[in-house]
Amino acid sequence: MGFFSFNKLASHRVFNYVPRYYDPDKEKRDAIVRRAKVEAGLIPEEDMDQDVESAKRRISKAFHSRGISNNYKRTSHKKSNIRIGIIIIILAGLAYIILNFNIDLLVELFQ
Repeated sequence: MGFFSFNKLASHRVFNYVPRYYDPDKEKRDAIVRRAKVEAGLIPEEDMDQDVESAKRRISKAFHSRGISNNYKRTSHKKSNIRIGIIIIILAGLAYIILNFNIDLLVELFQ
């Protein structure tokens, strides 16, 4: 039940990424079919613009979700600062103890 753990590594971040197969030929075929449907009047042109708008929304949502990773960075940075502070306090205490109790030995060494 350690209060502080100096050698604990940060755990990796887990994402719900599901890889998908990308077929550029299918994308081209779908674009050609979509344009043909618009030209034939089966689909209004506004629906073509909705694809662009939905892509813009997805991109802006991705930028807003980066705040989560900023919080992760902030907490890890705070932990490292606390660790450095504790190390400095320990080193200062050791230096004080060494200099305070062995001052006679140090005086003899430099004379």
